[in-house]
Amino acid sequence: MKARLGFAINANAKPDILIVDEALSVGDKNFQQKCKAKIADIMADESVTFLFVTHSLDTARDFCRRGIVLERGKLMFDGDIEDAIAYYESK
Repeated sequence: MKARLGFAINANAKPDILIVDEALSVGDKNFQQKCKAKIADIMADESVTFLFVTHSLDTARDFCRRGIVLERGKLMFDGDIEDAIAYYESK
């Protein structure tokens, strides 16, 4: 419930930077669909930077053009989302 409330507050605050850390991994399917719609709205405003932290490769594909893979805090890959996913899956 805290993750849902936190997402709702931050997503509606008209942020310059929105960081979403695994928020879509909680909640039911209805909540996830609402989150995805809200994120799409926010991303339509190109003045907002969206940082999405996830292990869900399908969701990353839905939102991201660029992917960064970290391992124990070290940058392992930075590039196109499809290449980042391929790198992540190869490990």
